[in-house]
Amino acid sequence: MAIESNLDVVADDDRPECGHRAFVLLSTGRSGTANLLSQLGKTPGVRAYSDIFHTVNPQVHIPPDMLAELPLSLRDAEPVAYAYKALAHNPGQAAVVGFKIWRSQQQEVCARLLRDPDVVKIVLERRNKLAVYASARKAVKTGVYNSFPAGEAVDAYAADLVRFDTDYFKRYCKAQHGTFAWYRKRVQGKVLFVGCLQVADGSAYPRCTDILGVAPPDPPPPGRRRLNDGDILDRFHPDDHKAIMDCLTDSGRRRWRFEK
Repeated sequence: MAIESNLDVVADDDRPECGHRAFVLLSTGRSGTANLLSQLGKTPGVRAYSDIFHTVNPQVHIPPDMLAELPLSLRDAEPVAYAYKALAHNPGQAAVVGFKIWRSQQQEVCARLLRDPDVVKIVLERRNKLAVYASARKAVKTGVYNSFPAGEAVDAYAADLVRFDTDYFKRYCKAQHGTFAWYRKRVQGKVLFVGCLQVADGSAYPRCTDILGVAPPDPPPPGRRRLNDGDILDRFHPDDHKAIMDCLTDSGRRRWRFEK
């Protein structure tokens, strides 16, 4: 895999060889990326970075050794160059290096990486948009974004109920569908499309290691447990259940009541 750290043009025969492959995980928030990236990061030969373009508390998501070499000022001033420097950042000499990102974080970087044939793309979509919507609202309300060992915070997340706004949900769905259509329209080179349920049931992981050219360990790394299960209506205030079902019926998406 050829990666140019100081990048002006992506496709360039004169790029220095870094000796490893690069990948990017493209999605939107609350879609299972933390789960999949956690598994990939525990795979021998893979160095998987998190949200290096996260806009809130980026120092929490970027490892200290990368922050020391690649300051946030570079990320803000030259985001494309920063992305390629991050893909080249490989102190452990892993066979594969990558990170996750989505369009709303840095559209220019996403567009550049999508059309770079030398970067493997994994596109992860949570197709049940009611589940995405509920998860996003619960995370913001509770401050719990990922499933760690059972405790009061996780229990509070599962028990918390959020409200439903029909007009906002319709706009939310339109934005979600638009983002993934945008990915599909621009992608070039080697790409793998996977779904959130495939991450949850473990079937996405071997497909990812296959496209990245690494051998999955036996047994595979454990994934993170889901924060909610069952009927998605149970994640909303009971007063909103009728409005939710009316909205799903009108759009032909009654199946979104359950994520299966």
